[in-house]
Amino acid sequence: LRLHCFAGCQPKDILASLGASPAPRASQHYEAIYSYRNREGYVLYQVVRLPGKQFRQRRPDPVHPGRWLWDTKGIGLVLYHLPEVEQAVTLHKPIYLVEGEKDVETLRSIGLVATCNRGGAGKWEDSYTVELQGAEVIVLPDNDQPGRDHGALVAGRLRGSVRRLTVLTLPDLPDHGDITDWIQAGHTRSELEAFL
Repeated sequence: LRLHCFAGCQPKDILASLGASPAPRASQHYEAIYSYRNREGYVLYQVVRLPGKQFRQRRPDPVHPGRWLWDTKGIGLVLYHLPEVEQAVTLHKPIYLVEGEKDVETLRSIGLVATCNRGGAGKWEDSYTVELQGAEVIVLPDNDQPGRDHGALVAGRLRGSVRRLTVLTLPDLPDHGDITDWIQAGHTRSELEAFL
C-alpha cells in the first residue's frame, strides 16, 4: 500500500488515523518468525522478531495469498504451538509455560513440550486457560519483576483448571535471565526435570 497526501500530511499520520501501522521494510532483517497455528495446523498469525528486541505481529492476507497484513484484527488468539500443547494435554505430558517464543524453542530443542502466549508478560487471555484445562503445567518465570508478576498471574488463572500446577524458580538464574540463559549456561534437561 502506497500513500501520498497532497495536503502535505505524513503517511504515518494517515495510517494512525486508519488504525494501521506501516509494515517493516522488505530489506529489514528478521531475527526470527514464530507462527501461531490453530488446532488443524493452519497459520493464524506470526510474531516477527526484529533487531533490538522489537516485535511485530502479522496475519495472512485472505485476499492476496502469500502476502501479510501487519495486524491481528479479527483473529482468535491461541497458545504458541497449540497442536503440540493439545496433544500433551491428552497424553498427560508436562507442558512448560514460559514468557516468550525464544524460550519455547529452547525447551523444544531439548525434547520438551513448551508454550507461551503472544505479547509476553501480563498478556494472558482466558482462552489460554481453556486450552490448558486438565494439563500438567510447569510455569518458568523470568528472573525479573515482570516475569515474576506474569508467573503469578498465569498460576492464578490456571489454578483449579489444570491437573497439576508447578511454579518453578530456577536456581543460578542471573537478573533478567530466563530458561534460555539457564540452558546456555550448561544446565540440562535432566537437571530441570529433577526439580519436579
